[in-house]
Amino acid sequence: VDVFPYYGSDAGALLRAGHDVRCACVGTGVDASHSHERTHKEGLLATARLVLNYILSE
Repeated sequence: VDVFPYYGSDAGALLRAGHDVRCACVGTGVDASHSHERTHKEGLLATARLVLNYILSE
């Protein structure tokens, strides 16, 4: 799990405006260099399972 404390998204604007929302950024771990990103198939599958389990838990 990586934590990006300074990552910005559209949800950040909602929070700054005072809206009571929950937000998260979910994605595969990547190794990026010079506009090329690399990841493993297992990382993609694990991310898909994580999102699916989250959706089914609600």
